[in-house]
Amino acid sequence: MRSLQLTLVLLLFSGAVAGKPGRSLLSADWYPENYTSPYRPPESDREITVLTGPWKFHRGHVQETHPYDRFFDDSNWEAVSVPHTWNAKDGQDGGDNYYRGLGWYRVTIHVSEEYRGLERKFFLEFEGAMLVTYVWVNSHYVGSHRGGFATFRIDVTSQLELGAENSVAVLVNNAYNKDVMPLWPADFTFFGGLYRNVSLLVTNTLHVTCTDYGGHGIHVSQLNVSRESAQVQVDVKVDNLIMAEKMARLTLVLVDGESRVVEAVAAYHKVPANSTRIEFLYKTKINKPRLWHGVKDPHLYRLYVEVRYQGVIVDVFSQPLGLRNFHVDAKQGFFLNGEPYDLHGVTRHQDRFDQGWALSAADHEEDINLIEELGATAVRLTHYQHDQRFYDLCDERGIILWAELPLIKLATNTKAFFKNAKEQQMELIRQNFNHPSIVFWGIGNEQDSTDGASDALLWILANKAQAEDRFRLSTYAHSGETGYLDPLARHTDLLALNKYLGWYGGHHDDFGPWIDIIHAKYPDVKLAVSEYGAGANIFQHVELPEKRPKHDGDFHPEEWQALVHESHWLAIKHRPFLWAKFVMTMFDFAADWRGEGSTPGMNDKGLVTHDHKTRKDAFYWYKANWNDWDPFVYITSRRFDVRANKKVRVKIYSNLPKVELHCNGVSWGVKESTDRIFVWPEVLLSEGRNTLTARAETEKEIVTDEVVWTLRPQGP
Repeated sequence: MRSLQLTLVLLLFSGAVAGKPGRSLLSADWYPENYTSPYRPPESDREITVLTGPWKFHRGHVQETHPYDRFFDDSNWEAVSVPHTWNAKDGQDGGDNYYRGLGWYRVTIHVSEEYRGLERKFFLEFEGAMLVTYVWVNSHYVGSHRGGFATFRIDVTSQLELGAENSVAVLVNNAYNKDVMPLWPADFTFFGGLYRNVSLLVTNTLHVTCTDYGGHGIHVSQLNVSRESAQVQVDVKVDNLIMAEKMARLTLVLVDGESRVVEAVAAYHKVPANSTRIEFLYKTKINKPRLWHGVKDPHLYRLYVEVRYQGVIVDVFSQPLGLRNFHVDAKQGFFLNGEPYDLHGVTRHQDRFDQGWALSAADHEEDINLIEELGATAVRLTHYQHDQRFYDLCDERGIILWAELPLIKLATNTKAFFKNAKEQQMELIRQNFNHPSIVFWGIGNEQDSTDGASDALLWILANKAQAEDRFRLSTYAHSGETGYLDPLARHTDLLALNKYLGWYGGHHDDFGPWIDIIHAKYPDVKLAVSEYGAGANIFQHVELPEKRPKHDGDFHPEEWQALVHESHWLAIKHRPFLWAKFVMTMFDFAADWRGEGSTPGMNDKGLVTHDHKTRKDAFYWYKANWNDWDPFVYITSRRFDVRANKKVRVKIYSNLPKVELHCNGVSWGVKESTDRIFVWPEVLLSEGRNTLTARAETEKEIVTDEVVWTLRPQGP
């Protein structure tokens, strides 16, 4: 068992004013507790019930009466389950005409009579509602939220009736709002609705805070981490929402990845009556810790906080703890735990074909499995806060994250917009502070102009990120087209550039010289590539992709996308000064204004199709370069299965050094490659059906791939 040494006494900040957090200082002593391994968290008064439905839904205004009224007749409304979006179809079909406006939801929830006489608080929890939300319970207005991506909770204790059916009405509005991020024109569909879970959270009146900008009341800061020791500071915030002072007993239990108790300590503290966010601060030192080392070893500790009153456990809550240190060097790139660590990966949007943003837990699991198969070590979560399930999965799999604010293209120069931007930033950081996967806080993407509003807001957000979390690095994705040291790009710790050579202009082979010029002129700037790539329709093909297709045209051949990515990665991998490299994007995503690549409403730059089922050729190019544990061969242009020319060029990707090709049972020889590309320039097809087989060997197995191409010669 590794030892944990407490190096400071706990400090309690007591509420000086009832109902508000205060700053008067008290002290307390901790003493060790004996817990057996494996640790099993005890039951407490905390309960959460997901309200999947059936919900009733109506899109648009309701003219005849008040739909928030408890006795409103919603029998003619559509029955839906939540998560739900009203743009699942029209948000992906093109035309830039998807519905943006009001949507009403109603649900009835029964709250047990058994809670009567117990000290309980009830909260409605919304994990994601786009964009502005208003909530009523039993005809009473209880609160609102402005922003489409963060969790928020509303205390509904006073409005709920025990032992009765309670009505909940929710009005969601995804219309353009000049005072709420993100603004239009962001290059993705704003899917309206309750697109993530809605739940009823029940706690004891004495509990770990759940209303700190939607955060959970436990913040774990890593002060000094090495393989020898790790100093950790924990801030626990507790609410006592009752008119009586309570003597609470807090127990802190740290366990390792196998639930073995590393150390446990406890202390008694007086918590003032009707007080919120009372802060308990302490520091610990862990000797010889097992570090969280990305995909190589994503080891997670877990910190549990137990709250007792009069000997009874009233609340238990936990947060992950992945111990790691990191830094970025302008010449050598990213370092994790003192070692060079190559950050290469993809961006991710959260929508799917015919689902919009209403994803299931299985959808998130499928996404992380595909990203892991690719061999990515990092993901940029474009361009907003994602579902907590995905952050959890990245913690567990060792994927390093760039978490990002939805400040895209424009900023409104109003106090209301600035206030909303700061609130959304606080939500992003407070709700995700403990995820070891998150290393970078992104403060925005591609502001269109260096105007006073954008520049001032980026400065505010960069400084606020540093003040709120001094242990992580801030960054900004700047357009590579507008100048690499535009004032907009100077506020953050790190700089990243979006550049699409070979797609929106230029030649794909120009990437290396372009980035070298920037690095040579400004060698102390810490540079990354935050977006690059090209579009691809899996049903469009060309045998020899020599001419750049029009990005806004109807023809986006799969082979051109693969060529662009081949050229870029061969240049990128030899430039270690780039602290990260992100392909735009992992999955095709909806952008209803687009009409290109013969797929209306779609940004088709993904390595995987919008339904997240078909891996494009470029996916296997990166798998050949990034995945060294899953040997494979892959014949490209496999969907180009009807050919007109007898002589064809066959290209294969593999992460093995030698590949053999057979056509109709006849070997065309073995090729060797150091760049993971194997080409047979003139393979002869027979008229009709042809079977091509690729074969490679490891010490343990033979891997193969097979496609069938049909030769249909064109007439004279």
